Amino acid sequence: MFKEEIQAWRYGPVCPAAYKFYSDFEAKQLPIPRQESLSGLPSEKKELLEEIWQYFGNYHAYRLSDMTHAEFPWKKARKGLPPEESSTEPILLDDMKALGYQKLDLIEQEHPAYKAAMSEVLKEALATESSHPIGKGEVHDWLNSLLD
Repeated sequence: MFKEEIQAWRYGPVCPAAYKFYSDFEAKQLPIPRQESLSGLPSEKKELLEEIWQYFGNYHAYRLSDMTHAEFPWKKARKGLPPEESSTEPILLDDMKALGYQKLDLIEQEHPAYKAAMSEVLKEALATESSHPIGKGEVHDWLNSLLD
């Protein structure tokens, strides 16, 4: 989503540039972005942000911090430092991507239609001839059609 480095700080992953920008708010509630300010974002990024908000938006900040401490990119970047130790060690982008794919898989599996959809996929895959072959790039549309 952005190019700035993410570092493994004491209380979790931090983008120093974002930290500096938002530090003026201190303990105050951050403003909720207006829809107009999001108009320049591509639709796929808006959809991704909406999914992230739906999944993580109800968690308290301390819970989110605890969750980041349990994830491998933060642990790997800190390389066993004690919890109270400061660090500016970068978190590798490849590690963040791997974690993102892992989390998306978990979110997908929690969807109410997942079991039924996967059951259908397996039935078709095991059939000698598929009644509805799905082409490359059509999986997302096919899954959405099952949910309609």
